[in-house]
Amino acid sequence: MKYFLLSVLLFSGADVFAQNAVAKASTLYDHTSAHMAACIWGGFLLVGGVGLLLFFTTPLCRDLSYDPETNLPRPLKQRSFSYAKTQLFWWTVIILSCFLGVYIYTNVLVDITDQMVILLGGGLMVGLTGTMIDRSQMQANNQDMPSRHQDITASQGFLLDILSDESGVSIHRFQAVVINLIFGVAFVVGFVANLKGKVDPFIKFDPNQMALLGVSAAAYLGFKTSENGKETKIDRQVAAVQEVNRKKEEENLAAPARQTVMFQAVETRLKSKGMV
Repeated sequence: MKYFLLSVLLFSGADVFAQNAVAKASTLYDHTSAHMAACIWGGFLLVGGVGLLLFFTTPLCRDLSYDPETNLPRPLKQRSFSYAKTQLFWWTVIILSCFLGVYIYTNVLVDITDQMVILLGGGLMVGLTGTMIDRSQMQANNQDMPSRHQDITASQGFLLDILSDESGVSIHRFQAVVINLIFGVAFVVGFVANLKGKVDPFIKFDPNQMALLGVSAAAYLGFKTSENGKETKIDRQVAAVQEVNRKKEEENLAAPARQTVMFQAVETRLKSKGMV
């Protein structure tokens, strides 16, 4: 409940703090570059290019996950992408790219709007809260062996990773992805249209639209707290052991020497109960 209230308050607060123009259009466009499209693309290439490089080559938007068999962190490419971190990345790239594009085009370092601060702050709040929930679930699930759903299998690809929880693809994650995608694209399209019309560059969402973003974020966090619960821990341990054994059969390998005592103990216990 506290995550729900915090998210709705943060995003819908734009109506309270909304202001008018951040820079008067009459002076903002006095000394513009002759190539608006090149300036906009420059902003997106600089921020987005560096961002995408980090996105695919570092743990920037990936969960920390552990191999159930060895209890060691998975290699980077095997870690699942995180929806919470991806949402923060999405809004960071969009807002900073637009901000830089305006500066390149007008040579004016315009003030950002309150809604932009709320969008970035909301993304940061979702990312931070998601990380805190992950840490709590690690402590609850990794005593015997890593058994969170993020640990059982390696990354299934970006889209499936951010859309899936322990039950598979989920409607609340799908809703959150679609809503953020629509609003992000609308922000960029409105930004370009405003530059062409020589009006204040950054669009302002309706208070109800900001509230919708908040509700979506709150729903994601609320459902995330119910993931990896103790009532499904045994089922996830069974799935982890089965996944390890399946990989060994596919690779035709014996149990590696690095296999932990914890994993062997859990596997033995589950076998004695006829569960694997």
